Amino acid sequence: MTESVPPAHGPTPGSVCRRGAGIVALLLLAGTHVAPLRTGGRAAYLDAGLATVAAAALLTAGLLAARDTRWDWYGAGLLAAAALAGYLVSRGIGWPGASTVVGHWRSPAGTAAVAADLLTLAVVAAGPVSERHAGAARTEPGRPPGPSPRTRP
Repeated sequence: MTESVPPAHGPTPGSVCRRGAGIVALLLLAGTHVAPLRTGGRAAYLDAGLATVAAAALLTAGLLAARDTRWDWYGAGLLAAAALAGYLVSRGIGWPGASTVVGHWRSPAGTAAVAADLLTLAVVAAGPVSERHAGAARTEPGRPPGPSPRTRP
């Protein structure tokens, strides 16, 4: 009876789960930034910013679905951090022409957007940990699992 050895290259179950979680988080991020566009009443540049964040989240989710590179994950993290920073500015000191939301920390739409931003950041941050564990599980074809012969105990 032969044991099946996972290929040296290719997705691991953990990387597939992380990739799916990242795509879902980015889709939530996009949705939470599109929803406020229905109400209007903001400065035009703020609506453009919300639309840009939503479009960038959709693009990044598509890139993760298609290729899953380190740069795609960096982009996802940067996008979520920028969106979170924008929220903090809007509720803290306010944006020009949008002082009505200053101090409204319990807005349902804002809370949902922050949750999506934080979820995206959490999935991105989990990457280095899951990649370390996945690297230990992968082996070269024909070599049994375990430490590399080059390592000394």
